[in-house]
Amino acid sequence: MNTLIAPPRTDPIHVSSEKVVDIDISRVFAYVADLRNTPAWNRAITSTRPLAPGTTGVGSRFEQTRTVPRRATETVEITDYEADRLLDVTVTDRGHPVQYRYEFHPGTVARTRIRLTVTLYPDHPIGRPDYYRARLARVLDSNLTNLRTALLSSR
Repeated sequence: MNTLIAPPRTDPIHVSSEKVVDIDISRVFAYVADLRNTPAWNRAITSTRPLAPGTTGVGSRFEQTRTVPRRATETVEITDYEADRLLDVTVTDRGHPVQYRYEFHPGTVARTRIRLTVTLYPDHPIGRPDYYRARLARVLDSNLTNLRTALLSSR
């Protein structure tokens, strides 16, 4: 279990989405792992900047500004990093932890399947959890579509 995440007060909520991108896995992973690219494809994020110079990996921290669901500045940390395979990013200062897990799977030549799973650890029961999951699934799907578009346009 991730040491950044306190035991939940309610059951965690898991939502996943995936897309295929016709780009080599190394390029897709590098683009996503450079969190400064997040505002280009995630409509909720307006800026992301590293908090210290250096290479990106486990323990790298970033300051991120979001406008959805409300304007906030938050700290995100890379909590797992396996090149071309896995990237975990955790936000802990939102009132409740949120984990973003990106899994990268090679397809045929120059094709990558990316799966994004968001896990929320709410500090209170969520009313209408099925509605909430469905809404979040639509957002994830939209973000991955935007990611695919951003990757294809940066060729």
